[in-house]
Amino acid sequence: MQLTSELEEFPKQSGLLAQDMVSFWHSLHDIPELIDEELNGSVLSAEADLKYWASCLLEFPGLCEVVFYIVALT
Repeated sequence: MQLTSELEEFPKQSGLLAQDMVSFWHSLHDIPELIDEELNGSVLSAEADLKYWASCLLEFPGLCEVVFYIVALT
């Protein structure tokens, strides 16, 4: 897979990661000892952030390349 096609998949994969993360978190609620309301807020916040970035990257396709370029510089 070429870098450009990988970058094009990144927003979609970010959204899928958000869904999988929340699904996993909800499955952990079946174990009473693992229920933690503070962590619940963090997981839902991370889901919202991933979905937000995924939507931004889909709306502005060139932004993904810029973000990766900036990360590579740091």
